[in-house]
Amino acid sequence: MKTFLTGAVAAIGLVLVIGRVGLALLGTPADDTVVVDAAEPSPPTAIVKEINEPVPVAEQAPAEPPAPVAPIVADIPPLTLDTLRARRADVLERRQVAAEAALAAEIAMHQSHANNVLLPERDQDFTEDRRAIAATLREGCANADPDACAGLARMYEDGGGVWSDAPLAVSLSFLACQAGSDQGCVQFSRAPVIETYGYAGSFPHVAHFEKRCAEDHAESCAAMALRHRFGIENVLKDEDLAETLYRKACDLGDAGSCDQIGETAAAVAIFQASCAQDDAAACAGLSRKLRQNGEDGQSLEAALKACDLGSGQMCRDIAERYAEGNGVAQDAARALDYRLRACDLGQRSGCLAAAGQYETGDGTPVDLQRAEAMFGQFCTVSDDGEGCAQQRRIHMASVDVLSAEADAPLADNPDAAGKRQACTDGDAAACTDLGKMHRASFAETSAHVAAGLFDHACTLGDADGCANHLRGLRGEEARALATQLCDAGVEAGCLWIASFDQTLDGAERFALLEDGCAAGQLALCDRLGIARLYGGRYSDHNVPVDVDLALALAAQTCDGGHGGGCATLGLSKDPDINNDEWGHVPKDAAAALALYERGCALDDSRACQMLGYAQSESATTPAEWDAAYHTYRKSCMLSGDCEDMQRAAIMRDRAELKAEHGMLGAALLERYDDFVAPYHGRVRRARRGCAAGQGHDCILLGDYYYRDYASGSSWGLLHNASDRELARALYLQACELGDPMGCWTYADSHTGIGDETDYDTALTYFTRGCDADHGLSCQSAGYIHELDKDDEATAGLFYSKGCDLCDVYACDSLSGINDIPDDALIAEYRLRACLNADGLACEFLAGDYRAGRNGLPKDIEVAKELLRYGCEDGDEDSCSFLDRIANE
Repeated sequence: MKTFLTGAVAAIGLVLVIGRVGLALLGTPADDTVVVDAAEPSPPTAIVKEINEPVPVAEQAPAEPPAPVAPIVADIPPLTLDTLRARRADVLERRQVAAEAALAAEIAMHQSHANNVLLPERDQDFTEDRRAIAATLREGCANADPDACAGLARMYEDGGGVWSDAPLAVSLSFLACQAGSDQGCVQFSRAPVIETYGYAGSFPHVAHFEKRCAEDHAESCAAMALRHRFGIENVLKDEDLAETLYRKACDLGDAGSCDQIGETAAAVAIFQASCAQDDAAACAGLSRKLRQNGEDGQSLEAALKACDLGSGQMCRDIAERYAEGNGVAQDAARALDYRLRACDLGQRSGCLAAAGQYETGDGTPVDLQRAEAMFGQFCTVSDDGEGCAQQRRIHMASVDVLSAEADAPLADNPDAAGKRQACTDGDAAACTDLGKMHRASFAETSAHVAAGLFDHACTLGDADGCANHLRGLRGEEARALATQLCDAGVEAGCLWIASFDQTLDGAERFALLEDGCAAGQLALCDRLGIARLYGGRYSDHNVPVDVDLALALAAQTCDGGHGGGCATLGLSKDPDINNDEWGHVPKDAAAALALYERGCALDDSRACQMLGYAQSESATTPAEWDAAYHTYRKSCMLSGDCEDMQRAAIMRDRAELKAEHGMLGAALLERYDDFVAPYHGRVRRARRGCAAGQGHDCILLGDYYYRDYASGSSWGLLHNASDRELARALYLQACELGDPMGCWTYADSHTGIGDETDYDTALTYFTRGCDADHGLSCQSAGYIHELDKDDEATAGLFYSKGCDLCDVYACDSLSGINDIPDDALIAEYRLRACLNADGLACEFLAGDYRAGRNGLPKDIEVAKELLRYGCEDGDEDSCSFLDRIANE
């Protein structure tokens, strides 16, 4: 197959050493344009489908001892200016080789991503109406047409008839840019990863923009001007050069550049000339510029022409003018017309606003069916959260909560029909119970139906129904119901007033807690005990800590049959919760668990939640996860907080898959209900790549499962259902496939806290990565030797190798070695770090040579040379130090 994807790659000068997974870290498209006339691809026919040819499963880490690292020679020759310069030249050459290797690895990663989707069978991933377009672009891309690759990238970026996959879009646009596509470079330059996630790859678009600007390409000159103005993407900040480039772009006909340098008249003239030639973008630009100048009439004319020429943004702009009466007579009907045109042209906000008008009847008869259909279509095509939410809201409004048809989501619940009949017959408690069932069902209508049933139960006089209904109310409506309930002696109402009534100050509300507790209201005693246990501010009232009183109140409420007190007693004894302020309270995990069980049996949601947490912490089998699920489910039904229950359900299903398919096999099954919809595309591609033997895709998929542990971010996982077991299996597979970064990620996953920590396994695999010349692995192995093994001598050997492999972290760690009894070796370590771009090491070593200390001869010229290296590598302190001693 003829393709530039497998051909030679042009050299790129601006290179950074690629980071952990390179361009795997992505966001959403830069603008809000989507294709709204396509349906989302159908999900797999089964929730779980076996991969065709799974790679061999690597289930356990072999217990291999770390391999030794070659020692530094003991006899270190004296450093002269000539030997220093020779070593610098050698290091610069190695740094260049390392940069080229990093670029080659980056390109290989992009190529593997692209090759995966250039297979003819990938056309089936697209909806039928987009399949022919996708096939044409795919064939063009496979046959060395970079603009076709850029077009395919845009489809994956926008989710045009296919599951969106932003990392894949970046890979395709990266390769298109390298092959000379203006469109590809523009798309790559817009990738959110470059600005958002500490991008650690190369910038092919910068080299392209420089080349094209030299060829008098106006847009490229403008792009370079922007980069010089702000000093971004490894481009030197130079505002004078930026203005020069903007002026050149303006002279070449880029109106936006004219505007940047204050040449407003020139910008308008350029826009007008191009608009006269039916250039939609120019007409849009002219409209915006005229509007800025206060020329609303002419601005509207230009916007109308742009809209007629296919500019969705200008159709939307016109719609908003008519909706708001901005420069034109307010006209809701015309606003709807232009919003529909904007929607047809792919504008997200136009679709949503038009659907909203159909819902409210603004400028058109009310048409809820059409509004729901529009929201639904937009939700399906773009995985848009707002569109989906609006569709659900309209749909829920049409559901009669008091009819049996509302119970369709409870078809598998054997108790639902009986509760419905009892509720229909006027049994208020049955209505409340049915509402709790709906709340725990997680159907689209669950919250709406539950709220309606609680309201109905409350109307029928059920206190529990009123308490549950109260949780969903806000403001004056909630205060009115709470007051009514409290006056009737219902604890939930009094508790709400004491907790949330903003018409009372903190002292008054705290007094209500004390009075209610004294009157025997156990719910208020429970809340009072919690306030005393933690102390601090109760709104604007200061509450002193009184642990003994708090625990006495908790015991009183627990013994009185209120589960909240049992939960508080359990927290005070829980080793994971008990803090230093409760030091005299003995920690007893078994006692805490028993109290949680007692409180949950008394229907306290906190006790059930903590019991579920304890069960999930030790859960590994499907049965254990199922027990945690049912405990969390009870907490959900009691409180409405159901996130933990949903997570337990996912983990239970995963445990079943692990038992059936093994750890790696479970990770590679084609299932997507673990992730939010916008992640389906990238997860599918990573699974395919990993199954095909691509180590970096195994790492990426592992990161998707592990990131909640690693950085506090769930990376698209639903309900924070991160899974270190699956992640580790994937990292280990990458390592076994020969990717040293896989060894590093597997090792790093064992350096967390608690039961995640296993420094021996971590050291084994860091060393394995180091043996494969992976600099970061060398640094990490050294770190364990230094801090866990208290062995700076061995740590220095690992750091030194990592630094020689041009790993900046290893060099930084190497320069910090100072507790070994060998001044010459410490100096050698700092020299290696300095030569590899560690400016601080250059400063320390230069100071020693300047003063002739720490066993080094006094040599001001060597000191200056070292500072020059630090300055050349971007260390400003080295530059300042060099200036201070320039005349010595």
